[in-house]
Amino acid sequence: MEKRKPRLKILVACHKADHAIRQDDNYMPIQVGKALHPELNLGFQCDNTGDNISEKNGSYCELTALYWAWKNLRDVEYIGLCHYRRYFNFRSKSCAVKNVSRDCIHSFNGLEINAEWLKPGEVILPSFNYLPYSVKCDFQNTVLAQDIYILYKIILKYSPDYSGVLEKYLIGNRRSGFNMFIMDRARFSEYCDWLFMILGKLENSVRLTGYTSYKRLFGYMGEILLPVYCMKNRLKIRERQLIFVDEAGGGNRFPGIKQVRNLLNRAAFRVGNVGRSQKIQDDYWDLYLKIDDIKI
Repeated sequence: MEKRKPRLKILVACHKADHAIRQDDNYMPIQVGKALHPELNLGFQCDNTGDNISEKNGSYCELTALYWAWKNLRDVEYIGLCHYRRYFNFRSKSCAVKNVSRDCIHSFNGLEINAEWLKPGEVILPSFNYLPYSVKCDFQNTVLAQDIYILYKIILKYSPDYSGVLEKYLIGNRRSGFNMFIMDRARFSEYCDWLFMILGKLENSVRLTGYTSYKRLFGYMGEILLPVYCMKNRLKIRERQLIFVDEAGGGNRFPGIKQVRNLLNRAAFRVGNVGRSQKIQDDYWDLYLKIDDIKI
Protein backbone atom coordinates (compact mmCIF):
# COMPACT_ATOMS: atom_id res chain seq x y z
CA MET A 1 0.00 0.00 0.00
CA GLU A 2 1.41 3.37 -1.00
CA LYS A 3 2.23 5.67 1.90
CA ARG A 4 0.18 8.85 2.06
CA LYS A 5 2.16 12.01 1.43
CA PRO A 6 1.86 14.47 4.36
CA ARG A 7 0.19 17.79 3.65
CA LEU A 8 3.01 20.28 3.09
CA LYS A 9 3.12 24.01 2.29
CA ILE A 10 6.42 25.73 1.61
CA LEU A 11 5.84 29.48 1.63
CA VAL A 12 7.66 31.38 -1.11
CA ALA A 13 8.16 34.92 0.19
CA CYS A 14 8.04 37.43 -2.66
CA HIS A 15 7.68 41.20 -3.00
CA LYS A 16 7.73 41.62 -6.78
CA ALA A 17 6.66 39.80 -9.91
CA ASP A 18 9.03 37.16 -11.24
CA HIS A 19 8.23 34.34 -13.67
CA ALA A 20 10.58 32.06 -11.74
CA ILE A 21 8.38 31.99 -8.63
CA ARG A 22 7.52 28.35 -7.93
CA GLN A 23 3.82 27.59 -7.38
CA ASP A 24 2.30 24.11 -7.13
CA ASP A 25 0.72 21.80 -4.56
CA ASN A 26 3.70 22.17 -2.21
CA TYR A 27 4.96 25.69 -2.96
CA MET A 28 2.73 28.57 -1.92
CA PRO A 29 3.83 32.09 -2.96
CA ILE A 30 2.95 34.81 -0.48
CA GLN A 31 3.28 38.52 -1.13
CA VAL A 32 5.03 40.10 1.85
CA GLY A 33 4.69 43.71 2.94
CA LYS A 34 1.30 44.10 1.28
CA ALA A 35 0.18 46.57 3.97
CA LEU A 36 3.09 48.82 3.01
CA HIS A 37 2.40 48.56 -0.73
CA PRO A 38 -1.38 48.20 -1.20
CA GLU A 39 -1.05 49.32 -4.82
CA LEU A 40 1.03 46.24 -5.72
CA ASN A 41 -0.94 43.10 -6.57
CA LEU A 42 1.06 40.00 -7.52
CA GLY A 43 -1.98 37.72 -7.62
CA PHE A 44 -0.80 35.58 -4.68
CA GLN A 45 -1.88 35.15 -1.09
CA CYS A 46 -0.90 38.33 0.80
CA ASP A 47 0.49 38.65 4.33
CA ASN A 48 -2.04 41.34 5.36
CA THR A 49 -5.12 39.13 5.77
CA GLY A 50 -6.43 37.76 9.05
CA ASP A 51 -4.14 38.11 12.05
CA ASN A 52 -0.96 39.62 10.61
CA ILE A 53 2.08 41.92 11.03
CA SER A 54 2.35 42.91 7.38
CA GLU A 55 3.09 46.54 8.29
CA LYS A 56 6.33 45.40 9.97
CA ASN A 57 7.77 43.87 6.81
CA GLY A 58 10.41 46.60 6.47
CA SER A 59 12.23 45.28 9.54
CA TYR A 60 10.79 41.75 9.86
CA CYS A 61 11.28 40.84 6.17
CA GLU A 62 10.13 37.28 5.33
CA LEU A 63 9.09 36.75 8.96
CA THR A 64 5.79 38.52 8.19
CA ALA A 65 4.99 35.54 5.95
CA LEU A 66 5.94 33.23 8.81
CA TYR A 67 3.63 35.08 11.20
CA TRP A 68 0.76 34.93 8.70
CA ALA A 69 1.16 31.16 8.31
CA TRP A 70 1.35 30.68 12.07
CA LYS A 71 -1.92 32.51 12.63
CA ASN A 72 -3.88 31.71 9.48
CA LEU A 73 -2.62 28.65 7.58
CA ARG A 74 -4.64 25.58 8.52
CA ASP A 75 -5.00 21.97 7.43
CA VAL A 76 -1.28 21.36 6.89
CA GLU A 77 1.06 18.94 8.64
CA TYR A 78 4.38 20.48 7.60
CA ILE A 79 5.31 24.11 6.92
CA GLY A 80 8.39 25.57 5.29
CA LEU A 81 9.74 28.89 4.12
CA CYS A 82 11.92 29.87 1.19
CA HIS A 83 12.27 32.93 -1.05
CA TYR A 84 11.38 33.72 -4.64
CA ARG A 85 15.07 33.47 -5.57
CA ARG A 86 16.23 30.98 -2.92
CA TYR A 87 15.05 27.39 -2.66
CA PHE A 88 16.23 24.08 -1.21
CA ASN A 89 17.92 21.51 -3.41
CA PHE A 90 16.59 18.29 -1.91
CA ARG A 91 19.04 16.24 -3.99
CA SER A 92 22.18 17.62 -2.33
CA LYS A 93 23.54 18.80 1.02
CA SER A 94 26.53 20.61 -0.49
CA CYS A 95 27.48 23.86 1.23
CA ALA A 96 28.21 25.39 -2.19
CA VAL A 97 25.32 27.46 -3.59
CA LYS A 98 23.84 26.03 -6.79
CA ASN A 99 22.84 28.57 -9.44
CA VAL A 100 19.77 27.71 -11.51
CA SER A 101 18.47 29.93 -14.30
CA ARG A 102 14.99 31.41 -14.21
CA ASP A 103 14.03 29.44 -17.29
CA CYS A 104 14.97 26.12 -15.65
CA ILE A 105 13.66 26.53 -12.12
CA HIS A 106 10.19 25.13 -12.88
CA SER A 107 11.64 21.92 -14.33
CA PHE A 108 14.48 21.50 -11.83
CA ASN A 109 13.80 18.20 -10.05
CA GLY A 110 15.82 19.15 -6.98
CA LEU A 111 12.81 21.08 -5.68
CA GLU A 112 10.71 17.94 -5.30
CA ILE A 113 10.84 16.72 -1.71
CA ASN A 114 10.60 13.05 -0.80
CA ALA A 115 7.81 12.30 1.68
CA GLU A 116 10.27 10.17 3.67
CA TRP A 117 12.01 13.39 4.66
CA LEU A 118 8.95 14.74 6.42
CA LYS A 119 9.14 13.39 9.96
CA PRO A 120 8.09 14.88 13.31
CA GLY A 121 11.04 16.15 15.31
CA GLU A 122 13.17 16.78 12.23
CA VAL A 123 13.93 20.02 10.45
CA ILE A 124 15.41 20.89 7.07
CA LEU A 125 17.81 23.85 7.07
CA PRO A 126 20.23 25.32 4.50
CA SER A 127 23.62 23.60 4.75
CA PHE A 128 25.89 25.15 7.38
CA ASN A 129 29.00 27.06 6.35
CA TYR A 130 32.17 27.45 8.41
CA LEU A 131 33.38 31.03 8.77
CA PRO A 132 36.92 32.28 9.47
CA TYR A 133 35.45 34.29 12.37
CA SER A 134 32.53 33.92 14.77
CA VAL A 135 28.86 33.98 13.81
CA LYS A 136 28.54 37.05 16.06
CA CYS A 137 31.22 38.88 14.05
CA ASP A 138 29.51 37.87 10.81
CA PHE A 139 26.20 39.36 11.91
CA GLN A 140 27.95 42.55 12.98
CA ASN A 141 28.40 43.26 9.28
CA THR A 142 24.62 43.67 8.99
CA VAL A 143 23.34 44.68 12.44
CA LEU A 144 24.74 46.67 15.33
CA ALA A 145 26.87 44.84 17.89
CA GLN A 146 24.82 46.47 20.63
CA ASP A 147 21.61 44.93 19.28
CA ILE A 148 23.12 41.44 19.28
CA TYR A 149 24.01 42.02 22.90
CA ILE A 150 20.47 43.20 23.61
CA LEU A 151 19.19 39.96 22.06
CA TYR A 152 21.51 38.01 24.34
CA LYS A 153 20.26 39.88 27.44
CA ILE A 154 16.63 39.34 26.44
CA ILE A 155 17.19 35.60 26.06
CA LEU A 156 18.97 35.58 29.40
CA LYS A 157 15.98 37.21 31.10
CA TYR A 158 12.95 35.79 29.30
CA SER A 159 14.19 32.44 27.99
CA PRO A 160 17.27 31.54 30.06
CA ASP A 161 17.21 27.86 29.10
CA TYR A 162 18.19 28.98 25.57
CA SER A 163 21.07 31.23 26.66
CA GLY A 164 23.77 28.56 26.61
CA VAL A 165 22.86 27.40 23.10
CA LEU A 166 22.64 30.99 21.86
CA GLU A 167 26.06 31.80 23.29
CA LYS A 168 27.61 28.67 21.81
CA TYR A 169 26.14 29.46 18.39
CA LEU A 170 27.26 33.12 18.41
CA ILE A 171 30.84 32.44 19.49
CA GLY A 172 31.13 29.50 17.10
CA ASN A 173 31.82 29.76 13.37
CA ARG A 174 29.21 27.39 11.93
CA ARG A 175 26.28 29.26 10.40
CA SER A 176 23.04 28.56 8.55
CA GLY A 177 20.87 31.40 7.30
CA PHE A 178 18.01 33.01 5.38
CA ASN A 179 15.21 31.93 7.79
CA MET A 180 14.63 28.93 5.50
CA PHE A 181 13.32 25.67 6.97
CA ILE A 182 10.75 22.86 6.79
CA MET A 183 9.33 21.38 10.00
CA ASP A 184 6.17 19.74 11.32
CA ARG A 185 3.24 21.93 12.30
CA ALA A 186 3.53 21.27 16.05
CA ARG A 187 7.19 22.30 16.12
CA PHE A 188 6.44 25.24 13.85
CA SER A 189 3.78 26.57 16.23
CA GLU A 190 6.09 26.13 19.21
CA TYR A 191 8.92 27.87 17.36
CA CYS A 192 6.71 30.82 16.38
CA ASP A 193 5.43 31.19 19.95
CA TRP A 194 9.01 31.54 21.13
CA LEU A 195 10.38 33.51 18.16
CA PHE A 196 7.77 36.26 18.14
CA MET A 197 7.83 36.55 21.93
CA ILE A 198 11.58 37.20 21.80
CA LEU A 199 11.31 39.58 18.84
CA GLY A 200 8.52 41.47 20.61
CA LYS A 201 10.78 42.01 23.63
CA LEU A 202 13.57 43.02 21.26
CA GLU A 203 11.33 45.60 19.57
CA ASN A 204 10.78 47.26 22.94
CA SER A 205 14.51 47.64 23.55
CA VAL A 206 16.32 48.42 20.29
CA ARG A 207 16.43 51.82 18.59
CA LEU A 208 15.72 51.72 14.86
CA THR A 209 16.40 55.43 14.39
CA GLY A 210 19.73 55.99 12.71
CA TYR A 211 19.62 52.67 10.89
CA THR A 212 20.33 52.60 7.17
CA SER A 213 21.21 49.12 5.90
CA TYR A 214 20.20 47.79 9.32
CA LYS A 215 16.47 48.26 8.82
CA ARG A 216 16.03 44.50 8.31
CA LEU A 217 17.07 43.97 11.93
CA PHE A 218 14.37 41.53 13.06
CA GLY A 219 14.73 39.42 9.94
CA TYR A 220 18.45 39.06 10.70
CA MET A 221 17.70 38.22 14.33
CA GLY A 222 15.38 35.48 13.11
CA GLU A 223 18.34 33.98 11.25
CA ILE A 224 20.13 33.66 14.58
CA LEU A 225 17.16 32.30 16.48
CA LEU A 226 16.09 29.56 14.05
CA PRO A 227 19.17 27.31 14.36
CA VAL A 228 19.33 28.09 18.10
CA TYR A 229 15.76 26.82 18.50
CA CYS A 230 16.53 23.67 16.51
CA MET A 231 19.68 22.92 18.49
CA LYS A 232 18.13 23.63 21.88
CA ASN A 233 15.19 21.32 21.16
CA ARG A 234 17.46 18.61 19.76
CA LEU A 235 15.70 18.44 16.41
CA LYS A 236 17.40 16.24 13.88
CA ILE A 237 18.77 18.73 11.35
CA ARG A 238 18.84 17.68 7.71
CA GLU A 239 21.07 20.05 5.77
CA ARG A 240 20.20 20.80 2.16
CA GLN A 241 21.95 22.83 -0.51
CA LEU A 242 20.81 26.36 -1.26
CA ILE A 243 19.59 27.08 -4.79
CA PHE A 244 19.90 30.63 -6.06
CA VAL A 245 17.81 31.64 -9.07
CA ASP A 246 19.55 34.03 -11.46
CA GLU A 247 19.53 34.95 -15.13
CA ALA A 248 22.09 32.51 -16.47
CA GLY A 249 22.32 29.63 -13.99
CA GLY A 250 25.69 27.96 -14.20
CA GLY A 251 25.77 25.10 -11.70
CA ASN A 252 27.42 25.15 -8.29
CA ARG A 253 29.50 28.11 -7.22
CA PHE A 254 32.96 26.55 -6.84
CA PRO A 255 31.87 23.42 -4.90
CA GLY A 256 35.40 22.03 -4.43
CA ILE A 257 36.81 25.38 -3.36
CA LYS A 258 33.93 25.82 -0.90
CA GLN A 259 34.67 22.49 0.78
CA VAL A 260 38.36 23.31 1.11
CA ARG A 261 37.57 26.79 2.42
CA ASN A 262 35.30 25.29 5.07
CA LEU A 263 38.12 23.03 6.26
CA LEU A 264 40.60 25.90 6.33
CA ASN A 265 38.14 28.17 8.15
CA ARG A 266 37.54 25.53 10.81
CA ALA A 267 41.26 25.15 11.44
CA ALA A 268 41.98 28.90 11.38
CA PHE A 269 39.09 29.62 13.74
CA ARG A 270 40.30 27.08 16.30
CA VAL A 271 43.86 28.38 16.23
CA GLY A 272 42.77 32.01 16.34
CA ASN A 273 40.60 31.49 19.41
CA VAL A 274 43.18 29.77 21.57
CA GLY A 275 43.37 31.72 24.85
CA ARG A 276 40.53 34.11 23.95
CA SER A 277 37.47 34.72 26.09
CA GLN A 278 34.49 32.73 24.85
CA LYS A 279 31.77 34.64 26.71
CA ILE A 280 29.08 36.95 25.35
CA GLN A 281 28.55 38.66 28.72
CA ASP A 282 30.40 41.97 28.44
CA ASP A 283 30.69 44.83 30.96
CA TYR A 284 31.49 47.17 28.04
CA TRP A 285 28.09 46.64 26.42
CA ASP A 286 26.31 46.62 29.77
CA LEU A 287 27.69 50.13 30.28
CA TYR A 288 26.42 51.23 26.88
CA LEU A 289 22.93 49.91 27.62
CA LYS A 290 22.97 51.89 30.84
CA ILE A 291 24.14 55.06 29.06
CA ASP A 292 21.42 54.64 26.42
CA ASP A 293 18.86 54.01 29.17
CA ILE A 294 17.93 50.60 27.72
CA LYS A 295 16.36 48.50 30.44
CA ILE A 296 15.82 44.78 29.92
